Order: sequence, then structure tokens, then C-alpha cells
Amino acid sequence: MPLKGFEKKRVLIVDQLDNYSFAIKKMLLDMGLKKVSTANSAQAVLSGLQDIHYDVILCNYDLGDGQKNGQELLEELRERKLLRFSALFFILTAEVSRDKVLGTIENEPDGYLLKPITPKELEKRLAAALTQKQALSAINQAMDEGNFAEAIALAHDRLPEEKRYRLALQKIRAWLFTRSGQWEEARKVFEDVRDRKGALWAKLGLAQLYVSEGEYDAAIEQLDHILAEDRHCVEAYDELARICTLKQNYQEAREILERATSQSPNNLLRQKALAEARANDGDPEAALEAHRKVIKLSPQSIYARPEDYFGFATALGGSDGRTNGKLGKEAIDVLHRSRKRFADREQIDLQVSLMEAQIQQKMGNDKVAANLFDEVSNKIQLRQESLTEDSAVIAAQTLSALGREEEVESFLQQSADNAAAEKRPVGRIYDYLNNRTPTSERQKVTELNREGIRLYGEGNLDAAIQAMSDAIPLMPFHVSLNLNLLQVLLQKGRQSGDAADLLKHAAACLQRVRHLPESHREYRRYEYLRKQMEKQNPS
Repeated sequence: MPLKGFEKKRVLIVDQLDNYSFAIKKMLLDMGLKKVSTANSAQAVLSGLQDIHYDVILCNYDLGDGQKNGQELLEELRERKLLRFSALFFILTAEVSRDKVLGTIENEPDGYLLKPITPKELEKRLAAALTQKQALSAINQAMDEGNFAEAIALAHDRLPEEKRYRLALQKIRAWLFTRSGQWEEARKVFEDVRDRKGALWAKLGLAQLYVSEGEYDAAIEQLDHILAEDRHCVEAYDELARICTLKQNYQEAREILERATSQSPNNLLRQKALAEARANDGDPEAALEAHRKVIKLSPQSIYARPEDYFGFATALGGSDGRTNGKLGKEAIDVLHRSRKRFADREQIDLQVSLMEAQIQQKMGNDKVAANLFDEVSNKIQLRQESLTEDSAVIAAQTLSALGREEEVESFLQQSADNAAAEKRPVGRIYDYLNNRTPTSERQKVTELNREGIRLYGEGNLDAAIQAMSDAIPLMPFHVSLNLNLLQVLLQKGRQSGDAADLLKHAAACLQRVRHLPESHREYRRYEYLRKQMEKQNPS
């Protein structure tokens, strides 16, 4: 019997139709499995997996109107880490349309079974998948326990003797290396297996590594190989579009994403990328169409965010000038839906009110818009809490929309101080402050910063200070620029007899980046320079 030895595996069948669940359950019981349960909704599975872990989940794609489907359930299980590495997840469906099939396969279930399913086919597929899981059980167990170092060691020891599951083992190793930040080791795996049959994932992984290193031509070559082998590999289109976006080739990025979404239209993240690409390409009407698709896919998706609804509302409101009443009302309706959809998000009520103020202003209702902003300010004072970084940025955008541009910088600085006092993150606030600088001025800042670094290297401290100081007014909160200037000022102070003015200038640099989080790549240098500043200015 193919399932001999797996009799005690715990199996869950997920289907909205009890009759179908019971039919599959009977098949499994007849095969000798003893622990078979059923669930009729994704929510039941999400709740149940908090307490019980299943070895096999057989999930129907369609779980009823207004409910998560099998693809969305798999996405959420993976995102919330509720599906163990040692478990199997099979999608069952009567759908044969390419968009449904591709959309599901993208999430890499362990199997995809077309209805009607025969006992013989079910037993054969389960036996093969369970046998592989059993063969790699020690590695999967280490991964389930979060011990990736042990999993890597086990996989390494197993590799020389493995023949049957060698490619699967290599895929696990590559995943473990990338998750552990061991990029060179991951690269070796990708390069070792990329030309083997069934290893498109290796070519894709290698292309993604090339992109992260800025080697765009090498990445494009890999992606072209993938598409020559499988023109339906939509992940390759995604990566090509990302390269085009990084190179600011927005029209090409849009065209690539349109090809990908025509094949697999139900991927929420891809639809978001398409909306952005169309907007960047200067086609607001087409972007609006993609935004609508995003909202249509959002109600049950773990990847949905309030920003999706805010982006749609903004697109409905138009990018410039006033908006008409019909689109404005639709935008406000979308915002109110986001309040309900994301009721558990901190300060969602404030964010929705601030976004509505922007729409009301575009509709010509300036007084209503101003009142909404004042209401948010009053609520914050009454609650005696600070704005989150997301709320602060939306509030700053609202101030700009209300014509109060001169208040934005001081408002954000105060918001950052308040948030930092409560140990809240403030990174987005400073990103927003820096991103308000026009592209032409950002380029000038880059040039002045580089010039200052060069002059510092040559020992010309005065000229270096002048170059970097000229850049500061253009991007006052640029972290690297402030730290570079601080470093030069401290060096100059050590050489100068009267360093009071230099230290005052240096203190201003520290003040501008005072909320740098520990996770920032420049944090260690910030801490070092701050301590150097204290030594030079003990008072």
C-alpha cells in the first residue's frame, strides 16, 4: 500500500461543500489514514492552526463568495508562518483557466490536483510528496524550530549521498542561504544547478541576486533565458519590470507588467506594481483601472494595506487641481471602506480623516477639509498620544494640500520628537522630508557630497566643509551627508585652537539626524561620531 507508514499523519480537508469533504475523507480513510479532519472556510483553518498542526492540508480553491480562496489562504499561512515546513499543502480545483492555475502555482503549493480526483491519483500524489518530506524530515524539523544554521549543516551533510531528492535539497539550501544573508553561498547553489531540468528557480534566484548588486545586464540575460524556456514564468516578468523601474524606464516596466498581469491577473502585489508603473508612465486613467483591480483583490488578501485604498482614493481625486463630485464621492467611499477593512490598524480613523481632508480640498470644500484636519489635531491632544510615522506623513501631505506648506517641516520635526519620546519609529518621517527635494536638487546634493569627500581625502578641510554645507539646505535630513559633514567638522575642530563655532555647526548636524534608528546602516557611525563629539565638547 503506497501510504503504508503514513497512517498517523494528520490531514485537513478544506471545502465549503460538506458532501465533497466527506467524499475525500472517505477516500483517505480507505487508504488507511486515521486522523482526517474537515473545515469549511479559510477562517476556520487560520483559527485551528493556532492549536493543531496538520501534516497535510487538501484545500479547494473556491471557498465561497466573499471568503478567502485557497490561494489567499496559502498566502496568509505562509506570511503568518502558520504552515510548517514539514507540512504539505495541496490545492484542489475544477478550474482549468490559465489565470487561476498560474496564480495558484506562483505561491508554490506542494501539489495542484484537478477535480474530479480519483482515489488512485490522490494516493499516488500523496505518497510521493509524503515520502519526500519523510526523507528530508530532519532538515524540515530544524527549519520548523527556526534553527536555520542546523538545517544548513544537515543539508550540507546530506548532499553527497542524496540522489533522488538532490534538486529539492539544493532548493532548500538556496532558500536557507538567502534567508540567512549568505548571498555568496546562495549564488554557488544557483550557479551549480541553474542548467538542470526543473531548476528555473535557480536562474530566477541568480537574476534577483544580480539585481540586488546592480548588475542589471547579467540579470536581464538570466531572465531572458528563463522566458525562452517558459514564457509563462510571470516572476521573471516581475523582475524585468523591477529592473526597468530602477532604470526609470517606466513605459517598458508598464508593458512588461501588463504582459504578466494578462497571464496571472489575481496577484495583488503585481497589480500594485502595475498601478505604480502606469502612473509613472503618465497615464492616470490606466493607473486608475489597475487601482480598481487592487481594491477588488484586497478584501481577503494578507497583502492588502490601507495605503492601497489611500492610493486609489488619491487617483480618483486626480493628481492636479480639482476633482468632480462623482469621483470625489467615490474616493471618500473608498476611504470609509478602508476604515472598516483595517479597523485594527493603529490610528486608522485619523489617517482616513486626513485623507478625506485632501479629497474634500480637491472637491473645492476647503472649509470642510480644514475642519477635518483640526478634528484630527484635537483627537491627538485628547488622547495624549503622538502620531505614528505613517500618520505624520499623511498629515504633512494634508498640510501641503491645504496650502500650509510653510508648516510642514516644523510639524514633521515635532512629530518625530514626540514619536521618538514614545520609542516609536520615525524613519518614514525623514524619508518624506528628504524625498520632497526635487530630483535635480538631489543630484546636486550627491555631487556636492562626493566633492566634499574628495576634498576631505586630500586634507582640504575648509573646502570640504564648504561643499557639504552648501548641500545641507537642499536636503537637510540626509543622513550620510550630515554624518560626513560632522566627521569633517570634528577633524577640523581637533586641529583648531578655537573650535566653538565648529562644534556648534557639528551639533546642528547631530540634531538633524537625532532620531536615527539602530537598524539604519549608518547607526554605528552615528554613535561613534556622537561619542567623539562628546569628548571634544564635554559641556
